[in-house]
Amino acid sequence: LCLAINGFLLYSSQNTEENSIRITYSNEYAKMLNSYSSMSLNDAEKQIDNELLAYEIFSRLENLAQTDNEELIENYTYELDEYRKSNPDAYQKAVEMSEKGGDNFWKNSFLYDISQQIEYINSYPDFIDKMYDRAKAQSSSSIFGDKNSFSYKNLYKTSNDYSGLKNTKLSLVNSDAFVATTEYSLTDIFIIAIVFLLCVYLFQYEREKGLYSLVRCTKFGRFKTIISKFMLLFVLSAVVSILFIFCNFIINTFLYGSTDLSVNIQSISEFRNCTLTVTAGQFLILFAFAKIMGTFVISSFLALVFIIFSSSATMYLTGLVIIGAEYLLYTLIVQNSFLNLLKYINIFYILDGGEFFGSYLNLNIFSNAVASIPIAFAVFCTVFLLCTVFSCILFCKRNQQKTAGIFSRLFEKFKSRFFTLNGSTGIFKGEVFKFTIQNKMAVMIVLLVLFAIISSFGTVRYPYSENSDADYKAYMEYLEGDITSEKENYILEQQNYFNNLQQRMGEIAENSELSENAKQAMSKSIENILNSKGIAFERVIEQYNRLLELDKKGIDAKFIDENIYKSFVSSKTREWNDFSLLCLVIVIGVPYVFSPEYKNGMINLIRTTENGKTKLFFGKIVVECIYLLIAFTVLYVPYFVRFINTYGANSLNTPLVCIFENVQETSFSVINAVVLNLVCYFLLATAVTFVITAVSIFTRSSMFTMVVSTVLVILPLLALYSIENVRIGYWVVNSHIIAIVMTCLLSILIAIVTLEISKLKFTETRIWRRINAKA
Repeated sequence: LCLAINGFLLYSSQNTEENSIRITYSNEYAKMLNSYSSMSLNDAEKQIDNELLAYEIFSRLENLAQTDNEELIENYTYELDEYRKSNPDAYQKAVEMSEKGGDNFWKNSFLYDISQQIEYINSYPDFIDKMYDRAKAQSSSSIFGDKNSFSYKNLYKTSNDYSGLKNTKLSLVNSDAFVATTEYSLTDIFIIAIVFLLCVYLFQYEREKGLYSLVRCTKFGRFKTIISKFMLLFVLSAVVSILFIFCNFIINTFLYGSTDLSVNIQSISEFRNCTLTVTAGQFLILFAFAKIMGTFVISSFLALVFIIFSSSATMYLTGLVIIGAEYLLYTLIVQNSFLNLLKYINIFYILDGGEFFGSYLNLNIFSNAVASIPIAFAVFCTVFLLCTVFSCILFCKRNQQKTAGIFSRLFEKFKSRFFTLNGSTGIFKGEVFKFTIQNKMAVMIVLLVLFAIISSFGTVRYPYSENSDADYKAYMEYLEGDITSEKENYILEQQNYFNNLQQRMGEIAENSELSENAKQAMSKSIENILNSKGIAFERVIEQYNRLLELDKKGIDAKFIDENIYKSFVSSKTREWNDFSLLCLVIVIGVPYVFSPEYKNGMINLIRTTENGKTKLFFGKIVVECIYLLIAFTVLYVPYFVRFINTYGANSLNTPLVCIFENVQETSFSVINAVVLNLVCYFLLATAVTFVITAVSIFTRSSMFTMVVSTVLVILPLLALYSIENVRIGYWVVNSHIIAIVMTCLLSILIAIVTLEISKLKFTETRIWRRINAKA
């Protein structure tokens, strides 16, 4: 289950609007890389520069076709004529693209990416050669002057360690899949959760059942038992780590294309600071080794905690607090802090294999510069051995029977003081206990909560799609909100500024005292401003004129960043990713509410009274609804928390018509649209929950219910993923009220019908028997 959720989250995190071009045209990108890899770097660089120039000329042709300003037409014509004379090949390519429609701008992005790689490859030898010179220059400073200090020793040790990379051969490589695999950190949480669950099964289960007394009968019974448990724990930890890494790499390869694992790791710019002379494939093995080593340390530590403490609450609390403290130390301490030993002698530093092996680092050990890799390995190998040895000794010598811990005793005192026993157990309490504890869904809930907490940190990235978007964002940071006289004066000033720039270009062209090179350079700088900031201001003017028309109609029109809030209100990728993940979580959890009674035969015991069946049914439904509410909250709320932390909440009450012209309801605001979107998806999720409930009652098997539900729910969602106009956000911004109402009514109808069918089936009087008598 963790593997499935991890894969889905990885796919969702990579398959975003920012990566859409890269993923859509991954095959074309691979072909381009292969083509340029077969050339020398100089030839490849020249050809790419020529291709990029062709796209630049093409953009001038597009500007010329769209403008009606006579001065701009004259300037664009003059500039294109100069391009035609100086770069006829690039000019001809641009003309051909213009005739075809220029729908392959993705190629321009890939060419720029490859040119950056070539620039990095060309600059790498200089980076290595000048390492010693930089160390020598810095050592002359008073800060680094003391030869016995860590700073001085670190400078020269760093230059010596990098000197071995002087003759390293770098190559062009498609590294997106590789980098995404090494940087995806959420996998660590799932691995730790699985290791934690393994320890529960291996060390707590038999204690809870009182079975440890049986292995006191023989001299070596305890010793052989603990050795077997540790062997199984370590083998499964290694298998889980390798399986997760392999699946991550496969998913990223499917998205971005394959990575040539035979190139040196330094060929990937993200690993420029790596001093290991290994290939990308060997680095991936080291990455897996670091992950396995980290899981070994965590598993041995958790095993020791589970053996020392017999109280479940104490062992859970101790393990989670120490692991949580390690995570906080690793994430909160900065590299240059005097506490950086706590950051790098840290289990999460090893788990972060890309950083552990990929970034060169020396630690200050008694004023000596010592490489972090051997120090961390030495410390944690020692911790691993000590935890394992002490665990074996304590397991063999110490009583492993369950005893009441200090927390349990305090809780019992508190309960006896404030609560009295009434001689019965409520149906709802029993169902909650079975769902969370017996069926281990508490692990799923904890993972969801951890996911929500982690996902709430960070920011929402600005959706750049054009060069002018950054300038448009800068304008909106000042203009956002109500239309005031100050903002109108600012717009007028900016309009005069751009008019003067256009006038200035005409004066430059007519100035006979300037050389052609000077004219071209001056015109080029002005044109760059017009092509970025100027285009952004044109969008501001269009928005301003539209807002004035809305204001005349009595609408409280406000400036708002259209790029940000269009994505906020209606994002195909986010909507389908969030809802598909929610359905996956529902498919995993809901089958464990009804089907266990059929599996263990308890369904026959709850058919003795009519009211008992009905009350039990609705008790289970309430548990499902609570689970649905938790899942919906933790999957949807973190994005809005990040969004408000990034952009604030000032524009949430802005009328939606200020962004989308198709909206008919003029009083509908951004926050209204978001709430309507969430309500519709919650109703859909409720219908999905009750459909899975009906399936689980009819199939009487948790796993078979998951399979059937996947076919009924997940696969149709994947099929609808690429359809733009089949989603709530699209209907909201295009005022498809009938589609929204029909979706809500259909969801409610499906929920009611499936709920009634489930109730009739579950409360039937016939006693259910297994078909196979032996079973």
